[in-house]
Amino acid sequence: MEILKASEILKAYSKPVLKGASLTVSQNECIGIVGRNGCGKSTLLAILSGGIKADGGNVSICCEDAFADRRVFSKYVGYMPQNDPLIEELSVKDNLKLWYSIAKRPLDNSIIEKMGLKEVLNKRVSTLSGGMKRRVNMAGALASGSRLLILDEPSTGLDILCRQEMNELYRAYTNDGGAIIMATHSREEMDICTRLLLLDDGVLKEIDSRISMDELANMMK
Repeated sequence: MEILKASEILKAYSKPVLKGASLTVSQNECIGIVGRNGCGKSTLLAILSGGIKADGGNVSICCEDAFADRRVFSKYVGYMPQNDPLIEELSVKDNLKLWYSIAKRPLDNSIIEKMGLKEVLNKRVSTLSGGMKRRVNMAGALASGSRLLILDEPSTGLDILCRQEMNELYRAYTNDGGAIIMATHSREEMDICTRLLLLDDGVLKEIDSRISMDELANMMK
């Protein structure tokens, strides 16, 4: 089942950043987006999650036109930016309550269990490890009951063990019928992706998911 289809996405600031980027992602897929720093990966993900508006193109999510009705983004998409948007002074539970109230849904205990957050619900976010903060962020991203997770450099700042734990959560999410689009520079994350797309000169092209890091570096020169 096709979850998202993006066609000819355009975005410019002082100069063009996206020049007709197109992609599709289906149920159970994890799509990795790679490319040089500053090539537009974060801009593309922000557009696909509804955070910023494109200058042109089309995005449909679960066969609904997201540009015509921007509520489609909040209905289906969970977004994890590079920097966790958590309120450090609040507890984990209060952060999650805020997310779920915005989504107009009751706090989902099954997600708390799945993310391994039961033991830290009453702890302040400021006391948590980077990996645990990522878990809280993912639980919040799932507040909409999302069919699609969009992750921007999700392993940034995490140690090896935390990266492995998060990668297992991503695998479980896609195995349960969800879909993921992630921007990444991590070989470990590339290895869990079903497809890799290179963003170069404002457009996306599919590359071999088994590509070596040296080959990828040469392509990005």
